[in-house]
Amino acid sequence: MTAGNGEQSGAPPDGKNISQSVPRRKTRDLAFAGILTAFTVLVLYLESVVPTGRAGFLALSSFLLCAVYLESGMKWLLISYAASSVLSFLLVADKLGLLPFIFLFGIYPALKNLVERIRSLWVEWLAKLIGFNVILFAGYSVFRPLLPDALLSGAMLPLAIIVLEAGFVMYDLLFTQWIHFYMDRIAPKVRGNRT
Repeated sequence: MTAGNGEQSGAPPDGKNISQSVPRRKTRDLAFAGILTAFTVLVLYLESVVPTGRAGFLALSSFLLCAVYLESGMKWLLISYAASSVLSFLLVADKLGLLPFIFLFGIYPALKNLVERIRSLWVEWLAKLIGFNVILFAGYSVFRPLLPDALLSGAMLPLAIIVLEAGFVMYDLLFTQWIHFYMDRIAPKVRGNRT
């Protein structure tokens, strides 16, 4: 239905045509995802050249992708994840260092969103730990020949698994805090600039 001034009824309060706001939203989503994809690739490059803090860079890369999800949705998160993975693989010399991003940190914002829809804390944590252990076991199975013998002998392997699981739990808790921080402090500024 068209209003008397030629605009569709139900137009936004600012008087702009709805058909103009949809392409504008898509353009904003594309630009936002593109910028954060570029930052993600930069963070992954830094992860490969800076001698310390690799886990921090990997966590930061997943936080950036989470912002894409929070602002633009799952579709743009998956596009940004795929683009970040491909571009990083092409641009970063340390291909082995990208595997944690590709198989865990990059896709974790999507997995966290899906698992936390369960709304049962115990089931959520069980699903997260099972998922993490599946990824851990797959990585162990593939890269076992590259692991040092000292890690594979005696109590070192179970100890390494416990340390990695504790690190994952801390990462997930930090990720939740990041989401709250983003929604409280950053999102209003990002969304405030959207007209």
